[in-house]
Amino acid sequence: MSGKTETELYTDILDAMLSYAARRGLDTDEGSVAYDMLAPAALGMAALRMQLELQSDESFADTASLENLIRRAAERGIAYRAASPAVVRAAVTGGTLSLDDDYEDRRFLSGALAYYLSGTAADGSLLLTCETAGTAGNLGYGTLVYAGSLPGIAEAEIVGVETRGRDAETAQELRTRYFDSMKSAAFAGNKAAYREAAAAVAGVGGCKVERAPVDTDGCNVRLTVISDTYGVPDAAVLRAVETQIAAITPICHICAVQAVQTAPVSVSATVAPEDGYAMDTILQNAESALRERLHAAAGAFAQNGSTVVKRSDLFLALLAAEGVADVAQLRVDIDGEPDIFAYAFDGRAIPVLDALTLSEVAQ
Repeated sequence: MSGKTETELYTDILDAMLSYAARRGLDTDEGSVAYDMLAPAALGMAALRMQLELQSDESFADTASLENLIRRAAERGIAYRAASPAVVRAAVTGGTLSLDDDYEDRRFLSGALAYYLSGTAADGSLLLTCETAGTAGNLGYGTLVYAGSLPGIAEAEIVGVETRGRDAETAQELRTRYFDSMKSAAFAGNKAAYREAAAAVAGVGGCKVERAPVDTDGCNVRLTVISDTYGVPDAAVLRAVETQIAAITPICHICAVQAVQTAPVSVSATVAPEDGYAMDTILQNAESALRERLHAAAGAFAQNGSTVVKRSDLFLALLAAEGVADVAQLRVDIDGEPDIFAYAFDGRAIPVLDALTLSEVAQ
């Protein structure tokens, strides 16, 4: 697009038209016949120009809005991932609930969220589906308030997540999948197919696919899965990934699905506090800054299947923490290896802050 607003386009077009009329000796002052005739035409042409530029943007995948991007992606067999609701396991004391009960008699409340009875888990607990689609319903624990009118139900609580909910795909996420499909076509047995199948499971943030020696692992394809929060996925997510992978695995492949491991990161340093900041406050701020930096490194694993942590990155994270004036004597130990400058993870682990020790610089 030109980058101009409709008003700016209108002004440019009108000025050009008035200049043309003035060169032919016509009065072009505001309120003149020429001005009153040309101004509405310029306004209409500016509006038409804006519509043409909009349609041009909507015709290309890199600038299309979500609605039209969904249609472009469908042409390549890429389906839009709408938001899905969470399903949690719940324990209920007293009373009896049934799927035959009226809908209102099967509802429970947890804060602003509402859940309804949708089935029974293998362990005998009740399965409750969140009425609000998305990640908001992914509560692993919490007290529920019964909203129905059946007698005898004393209390209820969430005891785990059976199926994680997923937020609706954003335009940028769909755009990325669309262009990825151009670079690497997925077919049964290749890495793109495995990554695509794993990513379709709610709760999966990324997947590392690699060959594995059968004589050591009993499989020839290994999938390492990271959660959508860039952490270790729970067992339910891994089971769902295994089900998805089993549907596309060719006869010659033996696939193993495993959760990403965590590598402990220990940091120690001497800091100079800014005026007015206590060491306890600085420790909290520094810990938050380091966790945020390591979380970003885990996000790189989700995108690329590997990640690197550098001591200089952690130094800058500490230096940027509120209350820290300067940092010295920084030491970083990763996964048992002392005094690391840069640590490249092998695609099966992500960094997690294990310990932080700060001492105040001697005055």
